[in-house]
Amino acid sequence: MQRSASRESLSQQASHHSGRGRTSINPNTPLQVVLVLDQIDLDTSGAALGTLTAVTDLGIQIAREGREGRRIGTLFTVGAETEVLQRSRCLILDPLSGHPPSQRSIHDPDVRETVKELAQLDGGFVISGQGTALSACRRS
Repeated sequence: MQRSASRESLSQQASHHSGRGRTSINPNTPLQVVLVLDQIDLDTSGAALGTLTAVTDLGIQIAREGREGRRIGTLFTVGAETEVLQRSRCLILDPLSGHPPSQRSIHDPDVRETVKELAQLDGGFVISGQGTALSACRRS
């Protein structure tokens, strides 16, 4: 009983917080994640809440599922992409280079699967504030 009351309270808080005019979020995102993400100041990065939520969900999937029977992790930067690209470099030839932005949306299930595969390589991903995967295999 207490658990459902707490869940209902979280649901009400999430509804209150998500109504700030930001991009909508995935309804399957755990409410605790929604509340934490909503507390982050996204103004300086130019990142949409929906993008940050999608990338967080993807990171959680990668951590839970791994790849080919082994655990993996990766790094994502979301927003402030111009500065991140200027301050980092690719470890190998960029596997995302040359693909049109319309085919690199982090909200596209096929792109999400590609990112899961590329996460096995060293380096991190640069994701624009609007959800375009700009670069992979980067380091500072």
